[in-house]
Amino acid sequence: MERWKRVRLGFARYKISALVATSRVNVRYLTNFSGTAGLAVVTPEEVHLVTDGRYSGRAQEEVFSGVQVHIIRPGQDYWEVVLDLLPVGVRVGLESWNLSVERWTRIQKVFRKKDLQRVRVGSLLEYVRSLKAPEEIARMRQAQALVEEVLSELLGELRPGVTTEKDFAVELQYRLKKRGADDVSFDPIIASGPESAVPHAQSRPVPIQPNTVLLVDVGAIFEGYCSDMTRTFWVGPERPDPEFKRAYMAVLEAQNVAIEVIRDGVRVRTPDEQARKILKRAGLEKFYPHGLGHGVGLEIHEYPALSVHNPDNPLLERNMVVTVEPGVYLAGRFGIRIEDMVRVTDSGVENLTGFPKDLQVL
Repeated sequence: MERWKRVRLGFARYKISALVATSRVNVRYLTNFSGTAGLAVVTPEEVHLVTDGRYSGRAQEEVFSGVQVHIIRPGQDYWEVVLDLLPVGVRVGLESWNLSVERWTRIQKVFRKKDLQRVRVGSLLEYVRSLKAPEEIARMRQAQALVEEVLSELLGELRPGVTTEKDFAVELQYRLKKRGADDVSFDPIIASGPESAVPHAQSRPVPIQPNTVLLVDVGAIFEGYCSDMTRTFWVGPERPDPEFKRAYMAVLEAQNVAIEVIRDGVRVRTPDEQARKILKRAGLEKFYPHGLGHGVGLEIHEYPALSVHNPDNPLLERNMVVTVEPGVYLAGRFGIRIEDMVRVTDSGVENLTGFPKDLQVL
């Protein structure tokens, strides 16, 4: 598989001869196994899944063709099986960030039996995961389509002064699952009025009032892959507050300008810099406290981070899927965030988000 080839290409960088993935998300990425207990072992020629008897049938059904499944015996340690799969004296890449000090020390003791060396591989797998295959993008498209379908319905059913933020959030989750989503990507953020100025607000059991702001940040998971979208609305019947409208148009322009500069080979700081120029011109940059976006895939927040504060400033590459979500938050008044999910291409982006983003009055 292409993903295995890319992982093996990374072996040279770290001077390793094998890699053991311990994090649940990377085990799934390498093997397609969705269970909660298992290790993935990648060697120059093979890919192995090591799990226990609870998952014997599930593992055989789920794993990619070519993955060899090993079921540990009751009382047997996972790392004993891993040891049998590796030749003597090689360097083995490990996700040190996912291992406790105790486990890291224990692995060292096990590895001494075959003179194996532990090597921290940093973000190798996270980088490889950022380059999405067509089937991964298709699942993300489906996750996003479910969100747009359900959100459109609920906005049409909104009863200002009656529907609470929490009602809206719970109904979103219920309908997404009922329509085929595995789950939501995160607890939906449904924030109205001054609460919309809290970037990661929690949905409250308070009614969404008329003549105020409503911010909705929601994503779904379909066959393991996430979507992410934010829209900000004005709840009528009165016309939008002029200052809110002016700020909304500035955020929308900032997002559009940022999207226009995204393409293969552009540094991740660049689109955020362009968005900030627009907001600065509108006198709003000081109300923009976060980065422009992030990668999306098996996790809702993945490599790379699109931000002027990204110290590594890596290149965007073809088939990365990232969010573009500038926002401004005026404490005690209102917040605005507009978020799309886009695929990076050679000449620009493919926007995976089809939900309208012109200022809507509900």
